[in-house]
Amino acid sequence: AGLWVALWVASGLPLACPYRAGTLEQQGDLGGAWDALNAAMEAGAESSHDLLLRRAQIEVLTGDYYESVASSGRAIKLEADSIQALGVRGRAYYLLGEHEMALNHWRQALHFDPEHEEVKGHYRILKKLEKQEKRALKLEAAGDLEGAVEAWRAAIAVDAAHKRFVARASLATSKILVKIKKYSEAADSCQEALNQELGGEEKLEALLLMGEVMLGWERFEEAVRWCGQALELGGDQRAKEALHKAKVALKQSKEVDHYKVLGVTRTASQKDIKKAYRTAALIHHPDKVPEEERDKAEQEFMKIAAAYEVLSDDELRAKYDRGEDVSGNGQGGGPGGHGPGAHHFRHGNQHFHFNFGH
Repeated sequence: AGLWVALWVASGLPLACPYRAGTLEQQGDLGGAWDALNAAMEAGAESSHDLLLRRAQIEVLTGDYYESVASSGRAIKLEADSIQALGVRGRAYYLLGEHEMALNHWRQALHFDPEHEEVKGHYRILKKLEKQEKRALKLEAAGDLEGAVEAWRAAIAVDAAHKRFVARASLATSKILVKIKKYSEAADSCQEALNQELGGEEKLEALLLMGEVMLGWERFEEAVRWCGQALELGGDQRAKEALHKAKVALKQSKEVDHYKVLGVTRTASQKDIKKAYRTAALIHHPDKVPEEERDKAEQEFMKIAAAYEVLSDDELRAKYDRGEDVSGNGQGGGPGGHGPGAHHFRHGNQHFHFNFGH
């Protein structure tokens, strides 16, 4: 603080405001220091590079990053080769999550002083973070989802205090964990994102994702709550559809749930559904159980057949997921149809059919 106070004295303007700003900053009163600096500038030092720089530095500390970008920008206009102003502006852009702008300012600063310790340190951290982020995206694109999760976590560990990036990386991690059905970890990552300072759109995305996590985890009441929060936030059509989907899942969970009948999640692929159907149909085949258990097996088998008929047909499944009535919509080739690979058996006066070739 001593240097810029000395410069202020040399300017011939009153000392009280900048001196008080330095004292307040040392005491940890950053808001008071900012007010004192602002008062000094209004008193006639609005074109002081040093006061603009100090104000920009305080604005970074108080989290007023956009204001810091503006203040440091004015300082750079006054002194284009100001390494400190370029460094502070780069820092503000970095904390806003605008990494390319941060790199550009730090490169300019290092052009004037390639060995500037503080700027060089910030630059290296960001390059390391970007390296891990690119690695995560590459692994995800290649289908290595477990590796992508680890890469995102490594990126977060580079600078765990970078709230904007931690939020974005945590959401990306959560989305991948949903794909591999690790719902508990997905919820933790999503909550980590929500713990950061999120903007309106970012928070909406996080709330919707948490609803999706809970839906896959089959915690339907929680899914309804999270999607409801998204809608209350001023959510768009996505929030309305997500809430409706969660409410349908909750309602169906209290009735005969086709997904539970086959033992699959609501996000199961057709391959998973087909495999589950084959397993369940063989276990509950009435011809494969003792005579005294056949009535119960027949009832269970018909549930399995009905569940597969709906879930194996993309159109019927979509209707079912929306809560629409799908009864009486038998389709040829599924259970009750006569497609290739169909298997039939008769027990008493009833004729049973299941299809392993669908």
